[in-house]
Amino acid sequence: ALSGEGGDEVFGGYDTFNYLNFLYYIKKIPKLINKDLEGNLAYFASKFFRYPLKQKLLLSSEILKEVNIDIIKAYEKLFYFPFSEEELKSLLNQKLKKKLILEHPIYKYLNDEKNLHNQTLNYYFNEWLPNDLLMKADKMSMANSLEIRNPFLDIKLIEYFASIDNSFKQRRTLFRKVVSKMLPDEILKKKKQGFTLPISDWFGMQEFFNRIRKHFDSLEKRNIFNSIELRKIISNPSGFRNDHKIWVLLNFELWCQIYLDNIPYKNIVL
Repeated sequence: ALSGEGGDEVFGGYDTFNYLNFLYYIKKIPKLINKDLEGNLAYFASKFFRYPLKQKLLLSSEILKEVNIDIIKAYEKLFYFPFSEEELKSLLNQKLKKKLILEHPIYKYLNDEKNLHNQTLNYYFNEWLPNDLLMKADKMSMANSLEIRNPFLDIKLIEYFASIDNSFKQRRTLFRKVVSKMLPDEILKKKKQGFTLPISDWFGMQEFFNRIRKHFDSLEKRNIFNSIELRKIISNPSGFRNDHKIWVLLNFELWCQIYLDNIPYKNIVL
């Protein structure tokens, strides 16, 4: 089977590249106007937009506070999702926190304010693709005796796109032109559609949310997280990014039950 893995990395399809352009643009705006923009983004996000745009704009308002100080630091915040670096530090048990490296792998790649686009691509190719996307796709396909091939990760294609100007590495502009004679407009102009889980809808269902709370009682007893901070998140599933935080914590607890407590996964009930 053919896979589309690598398309976003080669052609700059991720929102991080749009945010990077946004940060460069904001950096040019006088600080006084920038401050007003920060407040307006937060207001419009909270009043008029639903997830995911609401989340993105609220995140932008957080980032705006640091753009004029350090654009690299502001950009790094995009990669801490759903927990910010500060939230991770407050959430983890104090003893455990001292033993862990909380830095995101992106830190190793971002060091030149004028070359963040290529450095981000470098991160995606060296960290995100091999350690996440390709690894998961390979495990799932092999588990079902299926061979996966990734045409977008052809060496010559990658080398070519690495050599061209950054303006052609975003939103698949060049790729769309190349295939425009082969595909109808309804495909070419179709909006990007991810395969995201409707977790905010799930957690909005009180019956379902009540069922999973028992797993957080178990998680709290592990003494890995600060109980007070953990309860704050669980008690407010509709809070900013809390649906994703709860989802991450739930999956971590289920992993603990399977691999630390040796509970057969078939016996685990959500």
